[in-house]
Amino acid sequence: MAFVGALLATYLFYKDDWRLFLVSVFSLAVIALVDHSDRRLYPILVIFLCIRATELLFSFLLVFMLGLPFLLLTGLIDCLCAFLLVHYYKDDFLVRWCKVKTSIPLLPQLHWIALLLGVSSFYRVAAAGELAMHEINRDFFGENIPFFFATGPIAMIVIRITIDTLLWSMLLFPRKLSQFGHQRPRNLAS
Repeated sequence: MAFVGALLATYLFYKDDWRLFLVSVFSLAVIALVDHSDRRLYPILVIFLCIRATELLFSFLLVFMLGLPFLLLTGLIDCLCAFLLVHYYKDDFLVRWCKVKTSIPLLPQLHWIALLLGVSSFYRVAAAGELAMHEINRDFFGENIPFFFATGPIAMIVIRITIDTLLWSMLLFPRKLSQFGHQRPRNLAS
């Protein structure tokens, strides 16, 4: 129920950065509450809280930044966040700080999230390229809106909803497949 509510709120408030941040904090808090006994997802949730806080900060800085630096910087931040997420979710310092009680399993969702952050980064850099071409030659696109600018807002909300869905899906990792009538594979972390 919280999952559906969070995704619906994300869709409804996609133009309001502050409310999107609050929806993200709510989602992360519910995921943390469900995972409180093992705390396996806590390092990932801390990284995501930092990602969402950075997004909020950049949305406030948009007032002071021009379009091109904003698009390039947010594209770089998306790439950096994807790197941090994949390479540091099992970092010893983060695991100790979050007081993780069991080993953190390999979560394929993180690689999908990193891929989506890479797509978001590409989208922002491509939009920056379109903006640069428009600044160089105002008649380059004529009366047409450039592709990445026209589809950018919809693409970003779809990426955000998909990332949130993947975050919530990490709660579905079966700790013991024998509960579902299956034998647990030997290479699956418990």
